[in-house]
Amino acid sequence: MPALQYNQWEFLPSELNDTPSHNDGINKDTEAANRIKSCNFLQAVGNQLQVTQQTLRTACVYFHRFYMRHSMKQYHFFDVAATCLYVACKVEECPRRLNDFAEWCTKKAKKRDNLDMNLKENRDEFNRWREILIHNEVPVFEALCFDLYIEHPENYLEDMQIQWNATDEEVEDTYWFLAQISGETFCLTHEPKLIAAAALLVIMTFSSRTPANATIETAGLPASVVRQLASQMCKCRSL
Repeated sequence: MPALQYNQWEFLPSELNDTPSHNDGINKDTEAANRIKSCNFLQAVGNQLQVTQQTLRTACVYFHRFYMRHSMKQYHFFDVAATCLYVACKVEECPRRLNDFAEWCTKKAKKRDNLDMNLKENRDEFNRWREILIHNEVPVFEALCFDLYIEHPENYLEDMQIQWNATDEEVEDTYWFLAQISGETFCLTHEPKLIAAAALLVIMTFSSRTPANATIETAGLPASVVRQLASQMCKCRSL
């Protein structure tokens, strides 16, 4: 029998209670809330920079993986979120200028898109973000072990649409739903294909078109497991 391939980025749910942040005195709920806020922050910055959705997805996965190696007390979560987006832009061949990054990080951190960047206090914050992005880039690469290719759930939706006879609207809504829950840690505990199936099941159920178990299993996944994960997704605090 061939040996099972080890994946350093798949964790047991119990391991999420034993993260560096938790061991550093940050409780589970606070860490979870910080993950959600940070993914929302990087998505807000990324949308202003007009990066691709693939880049945003990759950045969120990088972010979640980083904090399985480091504590939020050691690296502030917004700083790491911005840096993960900066790195993802390079990896996904969607580069943006450092100054543009620093400007939008400044504006989104202050929640003021019309911020006057000529004011000294804002220029100081702009320069601080520049330094953060430059300084944190290497620690992010190292925490990720330079393992930069990400397989996303969205990659499976085209085939599942055919297998499950899902509508274009349902698939479109599934893309939206996956973006909404990107601050959750499903990417650390479940394989991308299972995440895709569970998300599509959630959307089809809301459309009153819940697929039968036999239909779900055409994706090569146990229906009970897909349904269990879909139930968890419906309870996400980020929704």
